[in-house]
This record gives sequence, C-alpha cells and structure tokens, in this order.
Amino acid sequence: MQKNTSSETLQVESFLQSSSFANKELWTKDHQRFLRIGMLSFPNRPIALVVLHLVVKTGIAKDILESSTSINTMQIERWIDGLVQETGIRKEWAVWAIEQWVKAFGAETKGRRRTVRILPPVIETRNKALLRKTQSKPRILKGHRKNILDICFSPDGRWLSSCGEDRSIRIWNGKNGRSIASFLGGHRDWVRCIEYHPDGFTLCSGGDDGSIRFWNLKTGKGSQRLKEHNSWVTDLEFSSDGSLLISASRDFMICMWHVETMELIGKIGPFASEIQDIALDYNGEWLAVATEQAVEVWSLEERKKKAVHRIKGRAALLAVADGELLIGDETGLIKKDPFSAEYSISFEEAAGSKKLILDPVSPSLIGALKQDVMVWDLRSGSLLWKQNIRQDIRSIHMNRQGQLALALSHRDIVLWEMERFE
Repeated sequence: MQKNTSSETLQVESFLQSSSFANKELWTKDHQRFLRIGMLSFPNRPIALVVLHLVVKTGIAKDILESSTSINTMQIERWIDGLVQETGIRKEWAVWAIEQWVKAFGAETKGRRRTVRILPPVIETRNKALLRKTQSKPRILKGHRKNILDICFSPDGRWLSSCGEDRSIRIWNGKNGRSIASFLGGHRDWVRCIEYHPDGFTLCSGGDDGSIRFWNLKTGKGSQRLKEHNSWVTDLEFSSDGSLLISASRDFMICMWHVETMELIGKIGPFASEIQDIALDYNGEWLAVATEQAVEVWSLEERKKKAVHRIKGRAALLAVADGELLIGDETGLIKKDPFSAEYSISFEEAAGSKKLILDPVSPSLIGALKQDVMVWDLRSGSLLWKQNIRQDIRSIHMNRQGQLALALSHRDIVLWEMERFE
C-alpha cells in the first residue's frame, strides 16, 4: 500500500470516470471484479481504490445508482455513516468515496455540499495525559488450561482476546474481564498469535500448524483459512487500512496477503535466522524484520532490502506514526529513522525490552522486560515508572479506555485499570 497523496487520489478519481467503467451498473453487482480491474491499473493497492471498492462491497454503490435521479444531503449522510460503521474506515475517506460514486453516476445532490479533506490512514493524535503508576487492584482472568501465548484488544477496546497452548481463542470483556466466548478447533496445534482487523469484528489467528484463520466475531465462526507457511506462524500485522496482512513464520519467510481476496500477493525471504519480530509502517511503505543479529528494513513496493541495523540478543520492534522505528534489544531501546544509522531518542533503563506497545491516546510507551512493566515518555525517552509483576510476562496490550492487559507465565491474564497524570 502506498502512502496517500493528492496526485494519486486524482489518478484514482480519473480512473473511476474512465471508459473502463462505462457500464457502472455491472460493477455495482460484482465487487470482486471491480477490485481485480482496479488492481490492474493500481497494483500497489492505494487506499483510494480500497475505499471505492468498499462502497461497492457494502452495497452502497448500488443504492446510489438506484437513487441517482434525486439524492439529498440526508441520504449522503446515511451512506457515509453506514460505510464508517460497517468497515471502520476514517470518516474523511468515507465522505470522499461516497462523493466519487455519486459523481460517477452523474447524480445531482440537493442541499449543502461538503468540503472534503483527505487524510492518510494513521492513528489519532495522542493528546491525553501520560500514564502514571496506578494504585488500583488488578483483575485476574482465568480460563486457559495451558500457557497463554498472545493477547490483543479490539480497536475500540470493547473486547480482549487471548490464545495459547490449549489451542483455544478466548474473548473477554475489555473493561470488567468477564468471559464472553471461546473458539476451539480452528487450529490443530498451539495458537501462537492473534491480531484484530481494523474493522473490529474480524480476528485473525496464527498457529503452530502453519495456518492462518479469520474469525467473524459477529457469528463466532471461522470464515477463512490460509495455508502457505511450512512451520509455526509467529506474528501477524494488518496495514492501517486493513487491506494488507503480513504474516511471519518459523520457516524464515514473510507472506503478504490481500485481505479482500485472501490472495497471497508476495513473499520476502528466506531470512538467515529465526524471525523474532516485525513492524509494519503506518503508511504501508516499509516493513522492519528482526532476526537473531539484525533488523532489516524492506520496501514493500520494491520488495527490496533498504537498510540493516545490527542488534544484540532478542529484539522488539514497533513502528511509530511519525514514520520512525523503535528497536529494543539487550543493549537498550532507541527511536530512529528506519533508513538511517542515527537515532533520535534513547530510552532510560530499557535494556532487554521484549514487547513494546503504545498507549492509543497518549504519548506513553509501554514495554515488558521479563517481569517488569515499564512506561516511558515517547517524546523524550524518560522513564515514568516501572512495576515488578513477579511473573514472566508473555504478552502485553492496552486499549483506548486505559485498561492494560498482561499475559503471565502461569496461564492467567492480569487486567489493570491505569491512571493518568493530571
């Protein structure tokens, strides 16, 4: 996925008006065909094409066509809100996509016309206060029969999901920790990693059987199964617009999947040693891959290695919205340009970081160092506080509401309500 630019958006607009889509009634009935034709002209899947396709897939394009003789502002507002709620895309993109389809059908709108501002698909500004050490008593979530290997909050923070050696995936209430559901039978071996799609209703899991499963949380059923890796699937990451899935495996390979079509669209590797962690750029331009001795940065468009950073020991990676990369290893934790040897920030007391996450609403960086939870100021690298848990931390995640979840070595999950500096 390329970074959104005004010129690229104009190219996609022109494409929609071109002779390729003269029979637009046909395209409103076949969303997969629309996407295939679009990707012939734009193989890098720009987000402008993706959101136009979502209008077709959700059936809204058909509704626009049937109403094209007379469309009022209220109808447009309903279509925009419906597209946002059903797909999870940013409202600015929904506004742009609906207006492009209205224009494509030659419809005239009655009422006030909107001003459209296109924004890149990055996270919201983190403008809340930094996290401070909490005095609240954590909730202990029990349910897994064997070790937990990964945890993940849904994008809106309502649900917490966990997976582990008992081959199950469990869903918990993200606020009070109440058990909601469990999925069994999706993998024939340990479920090693999970990741939410940005729509918030689709959960992806990777297992030691080498397969990737998609779960529809509205129905509680598995919807797709992908099998390309020859060993454990160890890590999963979605692009910020949800169109691309990256998977890493013990077979030393990275696979890239087009989410809408479930097609394998590329591979990177094999790498010289085990893939320890991956970090996908917010704009989908590069992928960082940590192996035993180095972090390699790859251009996804060119499928070429662009930079190498030497590390010592096991590494933890995290891409930041400003385009920089966090790299933690046995020597410390730094924030840097992914293509430069120079770093901008060095973090205090951070040697041995094995898992890094960002607070979704403040410039707080949270890390797990064996048995310690560490919190830093992302802007300065200063250590805000740390807490010893007295158990090895296997995974860590945080939601927008301030709940911090820790997966511990004794099969339990700790759910902690954080506090903020005033």
